[in-house]
Amino acid sequence: MVLSQPTSKKIIHEGLENVSAEACFPIKISHGHVMELLKSDIDYLFLPSIINLKSTSPNIEQNHTCPYVQAVPYMIDSAINLKKNGMKVLYPALHFQRGDE
Repeated sequence: MVLSQPTSKKIIHEGLENVSAEACFPIKISHGHVMELLKSDIDYLFLPSIINLKSTSPNIEQNHTCPYVQAVPYMIDSAINLKKNGMKVLYPALHFQRGDE
């Protein structure tokens, strides 16, 4: 397993240069992290769509992540065209609120 490096000025710059739609800063940085990972010798890129998180409050029954977070794998694929460049990508939709299974 290869993790991306901590966020740096270089990763931020690459993210800003490769984002294809206006989005918040964390989404732009995610593009930079993927660009950095693509320079590594990886077999697969794990790029999940995180739909919701476990609730930490008994008063909140449901929660959802930002639509940008849910769509980040598709936004990155559109901007970088991962499959066309020969990258094998795993795009699971993760619903942490449904439990560990």
